[in-house]
Amino acid sequence: MARDLYKYFRVEARELIEQLEKGALDLEKRPDDREALSSILRVAHTLKGAARVVKQVEIADAAHAVEDALIPLRDASEPMTPPRVIVLHGPPASGKHTIALELSRVAGLPLFHNHLTVDLLLALFPFGSPAFAGHRERIWLDLMADAVGAGSSLIFTFNPERTVSSDFPAVLAARIRERGGATAFVQVECPESEIERRIESDSRRAFRKLASLEVYRRLKREGAFEFPPMPSQVRVDSSKATAREAAERIAAALGLQAPPSPG
Repeated sequence: MARDLYKYFRVEARELIEQLEKGALDLEKRPDDREALSSILRVAHTLKGAARVVKQVEIADAAHAVEDALIPLRDASEPMTPPRVIVLHGPPASGKHTIALELSRVAGLPLFHNHLTVDLLLALFPFGSPAFAGHRERIWLDLMADAVGAGSSLIFTFNPERTVSSDFPAVLAARIRERGGATAFVQVECPESEIERRIESDSRRAFRKLASLEVYRRLKREGAFEFPPMPSQVRVDSSKATAREAAERIAAALGLQAPPSPG
């Protein structure tokens, strides 16, 4: 399982490093481009966090050095819009991750999907055990609060279910406010018939998500997905729009500005 984590990290790290290289070139051409500066900081912070999760200390330190070098430039410029955590929440197979990937591209924000933490902890603890649940929420809260504290907005995908503390959304919003940021909740809806059609898809198996219709139905009968109603500033139905269309609707509703086109 550890090898799988490193495999995912290598793919993610390669993409992030390419983004850093492009951002550095953009900033070299346009030294006053505050969006280019912010983008580099977001990417460096994402790389640092991902490297720390898999214990790649040297990579994390290098990304942190990039932040240290650029944060004074950011702080010397005009104050930016407070960073935000965009929480996409919905049931399994509702399309949260797919829409979040498109929103990441549309809005130029890093994606912190919940299975990054879940896969890490499954290497050591059974799903839903007290240790698993406690560490999972601490990691979620600490990483997102630190990201916002560093000036980074981000997208977070979340599946409400009974092994998560019922007050987690409120605690998250409070932690983000403490660090000077804001939280926006987006509900991803999907008809039950479509969820059942998607649940055994190859893409879900690739991320080691719940991918058995029989198990899904049993868990649903047992109340595994019961959770108090969550706040929702925006709602999208993934069965009535493509992932790109849903992402664009979310970006428009929340006023998320797309990154400038190259050239």
